[in-house]
Amino acid sequence: MADLEANKALARRYFDLYAGGDPKAALALLTEDATWSVPGKSELAGTQTKAQVEAMLTGELPFDGPLSFTFHDMIAEGDRVAVQIESHGKIKNGTTYNNFYVFIFTIKDGRITHVLEQTDTLYSFRTLIEPFQAG
Repeated sequence: MADLEANKALARRYFDLYAGGDPKAALALLTEDATWSVPGKSELAGTQTKAQVEAMLTGELPFDGPLSFTFHDMIAEGDRVAVQIESHGKIKNGTTYNNFYVFIFTIKDGRITHVLEQTDTLYSFRTLIEPFQAG
């Protein structure tokens, strides 16, 4: 039987580490074969490996400092934790970033094996990618 409170604490720890400016420490909570999925048909949709997510999060992002997060709800059942959360941050072009998410973490033996990220991908594209595209 899963330890629901420990699973919730692990999900919260992921966001605390990321907000603290340490994405590598946050990603260390994932298993080596973990995957990260964004469903849908947008430019941001798809499934990535842990290595691909790490390359993205430790690469050149358009944020001016780490994001902060507001937790709205967290529900655990079995090996999954659903987190309803809101991000806040500044973008290097001076605009504000504020997006809403539902993450579903799958956890096994105290490590994250899969993340499903539901977010407003159109907003993300328009604020994080489109303004920085050449041309």
